[in-house]
Formats: sequence, C-alpha cells, structure tokens
Amino acid sequence: MKFKIGNCIGEVLIDRVNSMYSPNPPYGYEKITAEMYFNNKWQKLSPRHTGELTNPKANNLLTLWNNLRVWEGDVDKNGNPTAEYLAKRNERLKIGDYWNQTRKNPLYYYWEGRKLNRSEAMREVYIPIYLDYVLKTDLYAELKKRVRAGRNLLILGYQATKYSSINDMDGKKLKKLCFSPSKRFVNAHILAGLLTDNHVWEE
Repeated sequence: MKFKIGNCIGEVLIDRVNSMYSPNPPYGYEKITAEMYFNNKWQKLSPRHTGELTNPKANNLLTLWNNLRVWEGDVDKNGNPTAEYLAKRNERLKIGDYWNQTRKNPLYYYWEGRKLNRSEAMREVYIPIYLDYVLKTDLYAELKKRVRAGRNLLILGYQATKYSSINDMDGKKLKKLCFSPSKRFVNAHILAGLLTDNHVWEE
C-alpha cells in the first residue's frame, strides 16, 4: 500500500548509522547511507562533501559545524569563549580539523558573536548551507524521482534520531525534531523534509 504525503508517494524512514552500526532496511525499502566513510555513491549527500565554504572559510560544512561547538574548558569565568579557544578554532578551520568531545554535549554553538543552542545553529547555519549544496546534486534529484514513483527509502544519518514520514503526514513530528535543542536533527532529516515537502525549518 502506498501513502501519499503532500505531492510525495512513498515513505521515508530515518535511522542512525555510525562506524559500529548500520541497520538493514525493512522489506520493501531501499537503504540510502547519506554519510561519509561508506563506499557507495550516497556518501556524497554527507555534509563533508559540500566543498569549500567562503564565509567563514572552511573546507566543508562538517568542519565548520564541528568548530562552532564550545566545550567546558573553552570558556572564561563569564562563560564566553576564551581568546585561546578562538585562535585555535581559526587555525582548525584553516587546516580542516576540529576538536570533538564525542562523549559530551557542547555548552553552546558560537556563531557571529552569539551563543546558540543546537537547533538555533542548525537552522541558522547548517541547514541553509546544506540546502544550497544538496538541491543542486543529481543524487537528490534521483531520490526525489524514486519517492515520487512510490519507492520507500531508509535514509541513514550519523547518530540520527529515528523518524518515519508515514506517521507524520503534517510534518509536526519532523518540526519538533528540528526545533528541539537536544534531539539530533541531521542531514538525513533535511532530506526527509525535502522529499516529503515538509520544509519545517522555514517556519
């Protein structure tokens, strides 16, 4: 049975993937691993493949995103980023590196002199840059064609929060994920929003 969502026919599921875990798709679904380090064409949907950014200068979106994060030990007594942290961040952006404390959450994301939570930073920085890249790709056009033809997709994103479009025909659940300061709304969810005509980040 096919379900129509807006102008979309077919279902989009989101699940997490990492170096230790990559789920198999349910029967009738095609697996799309939209992340780096996986040997398939869909890896080019990763934020690492956006190419060089100019403002600020970074070798790709993933490098920029990871360098927006401010951790404990990076701030002064008033909670502001230290000069040492900012200098190191500028150097990491130049060489395409980043400091990642994978077992902790950052204090905030620092962008243009402001402290943002994860959702704010996603909507102001990550999503616009990712959209500018992905909407121009043949891969996105191919996915859109498949979903419009009734194909069901399982899109995997790094540590992504699980999501199903079939239980979210009005996009409210996707919007809740997008605006949550703690849930992991990632590139896979952006693709789901595009493919189901639920551009929840615009609201």
